Amino acid sequence: MFVLEKLVPMCVAAVLLSGGAEACLSEALPVRNAMQRIANIPDLSEFGIEEIQVLYEGEFRKPGALETEIDRKWIVENVLPKVAYNEDIVVVDIESWHPILEIEKYISVIEIFKEFRPETKFGYYGVLPYREYIGVINDRQLRTLGWKVRNSLMTPLAEVVDIVFPSLYTFSSDYEDWEKYARENIAEAKKYGKPVFPFIWPKYYYGSAERFTNGNILKEEFVSGKFWKLQLETIESSGADGVVIWRGYREIWLEDSPWWEETMNFVCE
Repeated sequence: MFVLEKLVPMCVAAVLLSGGAEACLSEALPVRNAMQRIANIPDLSEFGIEEIQVLYEGEFRKPGALETEIDRKWIVENVLPKVAYNEDIVVVDIESWHPILEIEKYISVIEIFKEFRPETKFGYYGVLPYREYIGVINDRQLRTLGWKVRNSLMTPLAEVVDIVFPSLYTFSSDYEDWEKYARENIAEAKKYGKPVFPFIWPKYYYGSAERFTNGNILKEEFVSGKFWKLQLETIESSGADGVVIWRGYREIWLEDSPWWEETMNFVCE
């Protein structure tokens, strides 16, 4: 069991201990917790950071089935029961399908869920809009135009989801590049007319370090507290409706991490 003094920075501990938590959290951009895969993570709900359920791609695949298949019976009998009737928001993370050529599959999954959980809000991680980094930070107009056209072709999917979850993971240590990339991707997300909750991760993205950092390998490193503060403030000032913090496999909770201190400062401003 974590004690309060370990969980929060001293600068906000006094606010929480004095009973002022509800007042300070009510004014902040909603922050949701998608870090359930960290075994030793404490309960963050007492700080207004509620869990958000994420259903991962492997859960949708019947053993032995192809990645391209949708098995309604499997979803209804094996995936749907994981979603409680009172669950407010669920994120579906399916990344192997082509968002345009296989858009009907994405739509079908949402329709199945809504048939049985009509009160729950559903959306896909990182599909709407498709993430663009290189074209945005380098002002490549043709590439950026193609990205926007592609996003517009996914409007039929946007019409059936309830929330849009763009991915804004960090590819390099350049603050200005990240801010530009975030603002452009959020602007695209807002075009769908649905609430926007970007996903962010307090580490550098492990998948594409060589492509995005010119050989400066940053993967698996935490972003600085200053950089994390910028990310939270940029998302808020860009008109997003909330933010989701994700952390994944093999990670551990470190209560004195600079990113966590800045998160607590942000929700208690």
